[in-house]
Order: sequence, then structure tokens, then C-alpha cells
Amino acid sequence: MKSKDKKTCPVCDAAVDVSARKCPSCDTDLTLFDIDMDGELDIDKITIRDDKSIDDILSSIVGKDESSKLLEDIKTIGEESEMDATTIEAKEAEASEAAEVEEAGVFDCPSCGAKVGVDQASCPSCGVEFEGEGVEEFECPICSSPVSADADSCPNCGVRFETREEEEAAPEPEVAPEGKPEVPPEPKPEAAPEVEPGVKPEEAPPPELPKEEPPPVPPEEPVPTLSERLLAEREERLKKQPLETYEGQNLYKVLPTLVNQIKSMLAIAKKHGIDIGRSKKMISQAVAANKARDMEGAVRIIQQAKRTLNDSFTKEIANDVEGFVEDVKEAKKVGCDVAASEELIREAITALRDEDYEVAISDLEAATKELDRTAGNYRQASQSLEEASQLVKSAGALGIDTEEAVGLIAEGKEALNRKGWETAALLAKRSTEGLAKALPDVLREEMKKAKDSLLELKMKGGDLRRPIGIYKQASLSMQKGDYSGVLKHLGAFKKEVSG
Repeated sequence: MKSKDKKTCPVCDAAVDVSARKCPSCDTDLTLFDIDMDGELDIDKITIRDDKSIDDILSSIVGKDESSKLLEDIKTIGEESEMDATTIEAKEAEASEAAEVEEAGVFDCPSCGAKVGVDQASCPSCGVEFEGEGVEEFECPICSSPVSADADSCPNCGVRFETREEEEAAPEPEVAPEGKPEVPPEPKPEAAPEVEPGVKPEEAPPPELPKEEPPPVPPEEPVPTLSERLLAEREERLKKQPLETYEGQNLYKVLPTLVNQIKSMLAIAKKHGIDIGRSKKMISQAVAANKARDMEGAVRIIQQAKRTLNDSFTKEIANDVEGFVEDVKEAKKVGCDVAASEELIREAITALRDEDYEVAISDLEAATKELDRTAGNYRQASQSLEEASQLVKSAGALGIDTEEAVGLIAEGKEALNRKGWETAALLAKRSTEGLAKALPDVLREEMKKAKDSLLELKMKGGDLRRPIGIYKQASLSMQKGDYSGVLKHLGAFKKEVSG
């Protein structure tokens, strides 16, 4: 018999105080549910308070800035009556208009009254300049107007720039049109060997037999990466474990339980900078499904969001692990003690396979610190030589004399093999000092050529978005004195324009 001072948690069935607002067992917010004194959840009496509901759980995931857009409508998750369709559409229109006004981010020019974007440094109508906070700018390659570094189009001439994400995105492979398979021509019969004059047919030399060529060696199959192997393993597990169904269950009880499951994963992703953009979009889709009273759809989308998070964790952590493993191999070649680092990285891989991402990240960080302790000087010298080699190679392609720099890098690699870490790092630095004096003038000339190429491409009616996006990155790197970055982007620019 239940005590009058106790009630039952609707999620984990634990006994809790009647006045409790949160379950001490599963941490569920009990104000999401309306529970009678008998401790039982009455579905027909469920009400959700306007000021505290499931969105309180989700808002801690996506942050306060996004909660109003992403989670506002989920407050209706437990209400008995459905909103009138006309009222819902009116609220949607109001929310859409408010979002458009917020996104527009404009103000009136104090000089002429024209509408001006908050990220613009001058009025596009009268040209008056506004004081800013030192926002990074670059020069538009078409009209030479100043453009904010985060702008995706020129406020003066309107030309659009490709963003970094679009620049790095791989082009879609072209699919060849379907057609009839080509039928190989029938082989023609070989002509009889000609008989030399004066020689009897029976004395004619036998025809030469074609030389047998050795069978071609099949190309070696590429070794799958750690990320590919782990994802393949998970895919096999998922085939045996389809998405769980909740037929006959109270979906108003299931949804907050699922949200609690992915909440910790999202917190880890945010802490370590793991991309969760796709999962956030799926949560938005779940909110839309709930708004349409499609609770089954909302639950299914949350389940899929969890799987997407698993994939994101696996890919990013596995890539970091593989890069670290290469560092361990190189350090081991020169005699550094890497036994402890190897053991830690094995533990990280095991945790990653078990989807224990917090432990995997912790083990990887511990392995990195251990390798820095035992081979830190080697790693720093090796990285300096690698960066110097890339810079010298790119500078040589521009016609700069790099003979002295190449010699210094070769000496640095020899010092690295002799465990002369400090000497190797010093030689790497000296190899780029001379280039730092010659590169600025050469790069400015190359940037001018790139700008001329854009103008020529515009005259021909070509697509400018991708080339201008690359030019923008090169311009920003030039302002920062990052000559390696300038060379990298200029190389990509030339390839894009010539291709």
C-alpha cells in the first residue's frame, strides 16, 4: 500500500515524495507530469505547465539563444485539446516574421535614412562609413569595396562569395547517362603469312607466336581507416538491432526518456567541439513532428538523432586517434619511449568501439600528454620541419630562389635523425626566415593576378562564387601574415580557375 506522502515517478517507477519536483532516481522533471495522490499517472489528466515542460530539458542542450526557435512549440506536448488550425498558422506566421526581422539585422543610416546591415562598415546608399570594432575586412576583387570577412556577398556590387564550408565541400560526381552497352567488334581472321619470292610454300618460315605477357598484378585494396572499420562494425550491429518500437506505450512518457539519453552526448560534443549540427536539425524536425501531433514521428526522429551523434563521435575521435598513432610510430623510429602512450591509445580505441566517448577522449588526451613528456621536443622539431618544407615547396613553385632553404631543411632532418631536436627546430626556423622577406612582394603580385583572373572570368560570364570564396580566404591569410595559408589558397584558386 502506497503512503499518502509518496507518489510514483512516471519514468522509472521509483517512489518519491509528493512535494518533489525532480525524481532523485532518474533525474526526470516531475512537473512535466500531473500525478494523482494515488501515485498513478492519469493520461486523461496530463497537463503541461506553460513555464516548465520538456523544453526545459532540451533548452539546456541547444542553449538559450536557440531555445525560442527550436523548442517553443513542444510545450503543447501534453495538452488535452488541440489548437485550432487557423490559430496555429497565425502563430507560425508571427514567429516566421519575428525570425526574419531578427535575422535581417538592419538599422537606419543616420545620414540618409537607408536600411543598412549591422555587419556593413558603410552605407550602400550614400557611402558614409560607420565606426566599428575592428571587424576583419578584405577587398572585393570585382569592385574593390571593403567587405566584412564573414559576409557572403559584396554590399556594393552584389557579387556572392562562396563560404569556407562550400569551398571545402567535394563536388558531386557526374553520373554518366544510361545507354546501350557497347558491343565489341568481332575479331577479324588473321591473314595467312606472306611467302617470300623464290621460296617454296613448305619452306616458308613459321609465323612468330605472340609473346605471352605476365598477368597484370591486381591493385592492392586500400586499407580501411579506423573510422571506416568502426562505422562498419556499428552498421552490422544496427542491422541486428533495429530502432526500438514503443507500440502500446505512452509516448508522452517515452519522449523525455529519450531526450535524457542524448542530453549527456550533446554536452560532451559541445565541450570537445564535435560537430552536432545535423543532430540539432533532427531535433528541430522532432519538434515539428510533435507540433503536428505526430508523437510517433517525434520519437523516431530522436532515435535517429542519437545514431547520428554516434557516427559524428566515431568519425572525429577516430581521425584524431589515427593522427596520433602516426606520431607515435615516428617517435618510436627515433628511439623515444612510447610504451605508455601505446597502451593509452589502445584503451581509447576500445572505449570508442564501446561507444564510451567521454572515456575515449580522456584516454586520447592522456596519451597525448604522455607522448609530449617522452617525445615532446622531437614532435615539435618534426612539425616545424614539415611546415617549413611545405612553405619552401610552394615558394619554389612561384619562382623564388629556395636553394639555401632546401639545404637547411635537409640539415634539419639529419639533426632530427641524430636526436638533435633543438638543432632541427632551429634549422627549420632559419630556412623560412629568408623566405619571409621575399614572399610578401611576390604574394601581393600573385593576389593581383588572381584578382585580374576573376575580372576576366566575370567578363566571360563564368561562375564566380567558388573562386571568389577561395580568393577571400587568401586575402584574409595575407592580412594575418600567414604566408603558408596564402600559398595554400592561391594554389586552390589556380586549380579552380584553370579547371
